[in-house]
Amino acid sequence: MKDLVSRNELIVFFENKLGKKLLEGFVFFEDTGINGMDAETLMHNFGEVFNVNMKNFRKEHYFSSESNLMNLPKRIYSFWLFKTESKSFGLDHCIQVIERGEWFDPE
Repeated sequence: MKDLVSRNELIVFFENKLGKKLLEGFVFFEDTGINGMDAETLMHNFGEVFNVNMKNFRKEHYFSSESNLMNLPKRIYSFWLFKTESKSFGLDHCIQVIERGEWFDPE
């Protein structure tokens, strides 16, 4: 189990990386305004700063890749054909991940 990280410390980290204030109860990645490489970089930085093993983090479950972002017809087709939605998580999940020391999907 890792050292406890305060909620405020985590909020400051994400606000500094995103360059904006986050509202109470925000959800990744819907409320952050980022996707693709920006989201991938954010999660990589999260893992490094808080010493979290991110090998189980499957980015395709949470946000679109850069190539999919640029291919609107593919995004629409995939959405209607597979009816898949991206998973989401909040700050509390990030705290649990830090405490565990490795990424796990939210329930």
